[in-house]
Amino acid sequence: MKQRYYLHKGFFAFIVTFLMAFMALPGTVFADDQSDVALDTFDLAWDQISNESETAVTGNLTLSGTGTSGTSISWQSSNTEFIETNGTVHRPTFSQGDKSVTLTATITKGDASDTRTFTVTVLKADPTEAEAVAAALAALTWNSIKGSNSAQDNVTTYLNISALGMGPFGTTITWSSSNTDVISNIGSVFRPWSDAENVSVIFTATITKGVETATKAFELTVIKKDISTITISDTMLTGDIRDAKVDVLNEDNQVIITGSKTNADSQLNLSMNPGKTMIWQAAYTSSAGPAISLYDGTFNMTGGSIVSTAGAAITTLGSAAVNISGGYVFGVGTAVPVAATVTSPGIVVSYDSTATGARKDGSSVGLSALPTGATAFWDIQGGVDGISYNSGGTTGFISGTGVDVIPISTDATLSSLLAGPYSLTPDFNKDTVSYRATVPYEV
Repeated sequence: MKQRYYLHKGFFAFIVTFLMAFMALPGTVFADDQSDVALDTFDLAWDQISNESETAVTGNLTLSGTGTSGTSISWQSSNTEFIETNGTVHRPTFSQGDKSVTLTATITKGDASDTRTFTVTVLKADPTEAEAVAAALAALTWNSIKGSNSAQDNVTTYLNISALGMGPFGTTITWSSSNTDVISNIGSVFRPWSDAENVSVIFTATITKGVETATKAFELTVIKKDISTITISDTMLTGDIRDAKVDVLNEDNQVIITGSKTNADSQLNLSMNPGKTMIWQAAYTSSAGPAISLYDGTFNMTGGSIVSTAGAAITTLGSAAVNISGGYVFGVGTAVPVAATVTSPGIVVSYDSTATGARKDGSSVGLSALPTGATAFWDIQGGVDGISYNSGGTTGFISGTGVDVIPISTDATLSSLLAGPYSLTPDFNKDTVSYRATVPYEV
């Protein structure tokens, strides 16, 4: 006989109510779990993981497994070679370079979960000695040392190298030049003069750290100097004291001064850096003394003229050197510095305005000349007062000295002859009597 069992409907209702109260159906998320996960996800900040920047990690990380609200935290790494899931950090080698790693935290409680990611840069390790030398060698390029130079075959100014020999990554760099007259071992550049040729130089770097070393050579061409020309003129130098001064500062080139100014009322200041050369071929006359003041460098006068009617023609300051091998110089007192070198056909005429005696045509009163053997005397040519000179067979005339030359007359009346200290010898002819005068002539 088949038996049947019947469940009382009241008891069944009790069982259902009990299960609904004390058991969650699969997939059901309680509100409290979700809230705890959200709170711990929000609270999970980088400063809980490391005291270093996310972009500059070098040490191990603290990757907690639990949150403050009782959540569980698990970690994943996009590259466990550099950051393990337990927070251990392995820095890449110097050659590998810095590495980016993404850390992902999964926060769970019950069936509630959320994630938080951190993008981290693990810095490369310090280089080994070999790596440091190799990196310094790779970084040492023409662009890194060229300074203001445009190309290796067009070097005109100093090279940009460390005078202390300090290279990157703790290396030291020493330099050697195949021609220190043109490029020094510290990168200074000395260009050949314009009458020379361009010069090729091998400039070699030796990079060292510990026992490791490497070399790198640069083939450079140093370009000979250009010759710059500055032309003075009456319009350039107006005669105003301020405008009549010109400073010629030149770092690299010889300078040739040409042109003419004949009515200056102030001195002309010419400045050159030590070791540089100025070539004078201009004509300059000034009512000021000195006419020209030189600052440093070398002043070579190969032509032209310099005249001062009120003092010295040339003075020097600093270490300026004066060489006169052409043209003429005239000044009152001592015309040029004592140390000046004067060679023919150049000439320097100094005028002592206190000398006694008339400045008569043909006389040399108050005049002295350099170099030894050169001569100068007062003269009038074409109605112009001045000085005629001879230096090594080269003759010339200096005008604009500001000195009036007294002419010697060859005509004399009888009354003037009788009044003068002359010797008269009568010549008797049939109808007239003439007198021959002997006139004393002062030279």
